[in-house]
Formats: sequence, structure tokens, C-alpha cells
Amino acid sequence: MKNAHGDFEVNLASQSATDAPIGRMSIDKQFHGDLEATSKGEMLAFMTSVKGSAGYVAMEQITGTLNGALARSYSNTPEQWRAAISGNRSQSYPIPARTNSKDSPAK
Repeated sequence: MKNAHGDFEVNLASQSATDAPIGRMSIDKQFHGDLEATSKGEMLAFMTSVKGSAGYVAMEQITGTLNGALARSYSNTPEQWRAAISGNRSQSYPIPARTNSKDSPAK
């Protein structure tokens, strides 16, 4: 498995009422490094009354170039989720099959 390295900045903006039990946020990311890209997405998140317990699910569309001089057009839609139960964390960031653009290196 190959890894891409770099940094990213993320801007989350609330899209839900302040008293909603499940929060909805828009995602706007900028990636810098092996992946030069932008991302737009949506997230649903919740927190429980138990300290350290929360979770979210999100989907985003990433578009950009991967690996500089060998850059190819890259577009993908990863899914992600994270849960914390009393401080014990679990996270997943799978890329569903066939969500890559035809020029993407990951087919």
C-alpha cells in the first residue's frame, strides 16, 4: 500500500439549529503535499451525556492531483466515520469501489 504525505486545512461550518441533538456541518478542505486538492462534504455528528462518547459520519468529494510530476487528475468520494465510547476510539476512512475518476491512479 502506498501512502500520500502532506498537510490539510479544514473549515467546518454548522448547518443545523443550535439545539439539534444531531449536528450537521459542511466540510471545506485544502490538501497540500503529495495530494494537492480541495474537498467539499457534509458531516453529521453527535455527542452524548457520557464524557468521551460521541461520533460522526461524513462524505466528501476530493478533487485534485496526486504525486506532483506524475500528477494525474484525481477525484474520489471517501466515506468516513468515527465513534468514541467512554474515550475508546474507532475510526474508518474507506474509499468505495468505483468512485475514482477515470484518470485516478486508484482503480
